[in-house]
Amino acid sequence: MFAMALGSAYFAYLAGTITGILAKGSAGTERFLAFLDEVRQFMDIKRFSDEVKNMVFVFYGLKYPTQLIFNDQEILDSLPKGLRKRMQAETYMKTIENLPLFASLLKPSKLKYAADLRRTTTTAQNKRNCAQRMRNPTLFLS
Repeated sequence: MFAMALGSAYFAYLAGTITGILAKGSAGTERFLAFLDEVRQFMDIKRFSDEVKNMVFVFYGLKYPTQLIFNDQEILDSLPKGLRKRMQAETYMKTIENLPLFASLLKPSKLKYAADLRRTTTTAQNKRNCAQRMRNPTLFLS
């Protein structure tokens, strides 16, 4: 009898732990959901029409297709300079390797350009990339 009660308690603990892990999600997902909740509250308070609300959520769905938001700069700034440059180089190395302009360069030169690429990425470029991913860009132009 005692063994049955102990087994039931263990099973309940295990099921609760697994459910908590599955429900929590990653930090990036939580940040994305919190951001959408803030956007939803703002639009509710300002009483935007359902059509505008839908357009805003479609836009953010296209802007963040992975539904993850990370503060890249905060993460990188907390690292020592050498490790930060290494992470930046690895992040952009595939982009550099796929460009024919850099094909003849040696690997150390490619790593240098990949590390410097982060600094040259601008908000305007991010907006252009987002616009290219949108299936129906005219939705937001009127």
